[in-house]
Amino acid sequence: MRKPGILIKHADMSTDQREMLADLLDNMSESNIFRAMEYILGENFLKFLDAFQGDKIEFPTIEEIERRIERVQVYTDWKRLRDTKSVAVKWKKNIAWVERAVNDTKKELEDAESEHV
Repeated sequence: MRKPGILIKHADMSTDQREMLADLLDNMSESNIFRAMEYILGENFLKFLDAFQGDKIEFPTIEEIERRIERVQVYTDWKRLRDTKSVAVKWKKNIAWVERAVNDTKKELEDAESEHV
């Protein structure tokens, strides 16, 4: 089910976070289209995802994109702070969830051969 406009709330993502999101979305699909799209679209990447959410080319659903956005942000905080407890408090999650999110994100980024590991 489409939810137009929902990704606009993430428009302030940094270039690194958008690139990391593109890597994670590429890892979900059988193509490397998202990194290319992020490169071409830059700040318009999330607007494009929002407009075409769920359409063929196998775009991920809004929930999958949002989960990845949350994981990108949690992973970015963890990389900056290197303190799982502080990240858990900030995101109102338990430590086990943060550790799982960090490990899963790191593995997916490694599988995608991302420079953001």
